[in-house]
Amino acid sequence: DTHPLPDSRAPSAQVKQAPTTTQVEGTLTIVHADDFARGRGRYDLVVIGDDGHATPMKVAVIPDSVRRGMRVIASGSKAADGFSLDTSTITIVAMPAPTFDPVATAPTTNNVLVMPIRFTDTANEPFTPTQINTEFQTNVGPYYQEVSYGLQLLNITVACLPPASVGNCAANTSPGGWLKGLDSVTKLPIGTPASCNFTAIGQAADTAATQAGYNLANYKNRYYVMPSNNACGWAGLAYIGFPYQAWSNAVNALWVYGHELGHNFTLWHAGSLYCPGQVIGGSCSVNEYGDPFDVMGNVRTMHFNSMQKSVLNWIPATSVKTQTSGTATYTLSPIESPGQATYAVKIPASASRTYWIEFRQPIGFDAALSGLPNLGAQVRVSFPFDYPCTSCGGDDTEFLDMTPATANNFSDGTLLAGQSYTDSSNGITISAISASATALTVQVTVPGGAATTTTLASAPNPSTVGANVTFTTTVTGTNPTGTVAFKDGGASIAACSAVALVGSGNSRTAACTTNTLTAGVHSIVATYSGDAANATSSSAALSQTVNGATSTTGIGSSLTPSTAGTSVTFTATVSGTAPTGTVNFKDGATSIAGCAAAALTGSGNIRTATCATSSLSVATHSISAVYSGDATNNGSTSTTLSQVVNKATSTTALSSS
Repeated sequence: DTHPLPDSRAPSAQVKQAPTTTQVEGTLTIVHADDFARGRGRYDLVVIGDDGHATPMKVAVIPDSVRRGMRVIASGSKAADGFSLDTSTITIVAMPAPTFDPVATAPTTNNVLVMPIRFTDTANEPFTPTQINTEFQTNVGPYYQEVSYGLQLLNITVACLPPASVGNCAANTSPGGWLKGLDSVTKLPIGTPASCNFTAIGQAADTAATQAGYNLANYKNRYYVMPSNNACGWAGLAYIGFPYQAWSNAVNALWVYGHELGHNFTLWHAGSLYCPGQVIGGSCSVNEYGDPFDVMGNVRTMHFNSMQKSVLNWIPATSVKTQTSGTATYTLSPIESPGQATYAVKIPASASRTYWIEFRQPIGFDAALSGLPNLGAQVRVSFPFDYPCTSCGGDDTEFLDMTPATANNFSDGTLLAGQSYTDSSNGITISAISASATALTVQVTVPGGAATTTTLASAPNPSTVGANVTFTTTVTGTNPTGTVAFKDGGASIAACSAVALVGSGNSRTAACTTNTLTAGVHSIVATYSGDAANATSSSAALSQTVNGATSTTGIGSSLTPSTAGTSVTFTATVSGTAPTGTVNFKDGATSIAGCAAAALTGSGNIRTATCATSSLSVATHSISAVYSGDATNNGSTSTTLSQVVNKATSTTALSSS
């Protein structure tokens, strides 16, 4: 997880450490509760067991080292609410897997099951399933289609929506069409779980939907729509990413649904920073939901900002221009318009201050901008912050008010054409040069050399384990000199950590040739060092696919034909690049008993595995050997060997008396 949990983000409860009486093991996740009415959020750590059971944790201090997706063992005792764990220790068993909460790299459709859920003590159902479906189909789905430029679609199903398409809805819904919360064991209706036990509410809805005929495995996202539950104190609650579940509390509106699903897509909040009399600096305060132009705030149901869209891969890396030094001019397209070349400028000013500049226009879900100043630049800073939001749920970004003279009015906070903002502490100036309905021209000045660009290409791609691959980078600047570091997933490639630029003029190259890459997909980045006249820059990540080496497998028999009951030894010979792994010996399509995973032995590029068996029946058998492959070698299968097994010879003796 790239968004750690600093101590400034206070946990939901401060509890006295309890003696260890219970242990739970599973995947560490984060659930986020949104108390919009009071303008603050709350987060909790939750352990999801291998059986899917969720255990919220109450902790006195959240260690800096914990991350979503870790496998942990939490120890403690049952909390007063009856379902959480008063946690005394958290043991990290394993770091998050590289594939935990992957960001989609191609257009994706998520199946979403929306479950209106009531209980035996529910006084009334605040809206009908048809009204819920209308909100999701006319607002929520279209919102995500628009803000993602069609890259993230939602296929939404409201459970048991009349006329229900599954067979058991009538028995498992109220007259109003809401699912009746069921006990997971008895399958009988239950009352509202006490103390806002959101995990039990979700489980009761899951049980009811399953009883009604829905296969939950077919839905990546599950959304639970609740009637009013005063015990909760929040309007919406959602996991940050996995396991992609969200709840709303008596609200049927995009401003909650869209926000909570944003958490499921791993986003935090869009806040605002108020520094009286200036844009940033001095005594400042943070409004966790204060960005008026982002659904991850709580003012308007508008587009995610450019930093968030970049994290979600909805805008390409090439559309975000990073400036670390010098003066450069950029033309930005409205962030609402798909398929544009440049959406944002990113300025890393310091370790705790990174600016993001973008351009908005009153298009689609951003139509509310028509009544607000919009011909200019919106400026935000991204996490980590100079001024973090303390005792709250945490932000991805903080919106900066470029018109601080109108105190606490962020809706007019755009840096309009003809205006400039200077960050005197870092020597940075942002100037909005001109703006129209289709483009914003901004000039950015950062201390240091002239801005450079670094691009990266490879050949061949894909390649094969053990074969040479050449990465070639092109650095464009002002007669650039210096070196380029080639890295594979953040680690320097051997002999390529400082390759000198060659050539002449303003565009020069450096090359790295290697044959050490393992099989798989590698993320390669080239970083230019910079020189006295040119700023450093990095290429976009290049995906280099390395295929395993080809292997061949042969098979032989120690005795053919053989006799029933006599031992026969089959030998598989695997040729590859120092192959390791196992061989599965098969009789037809069935593994021979005791020979499904015979280990290779030997050394060098040709190794063997054997299978001895005396269990073959009288017949002609088609024997094959299937090599498993390993990190370097692809698997392979031998040709079929015909093993003839004859009947055993018998003798008959005759005697007389």
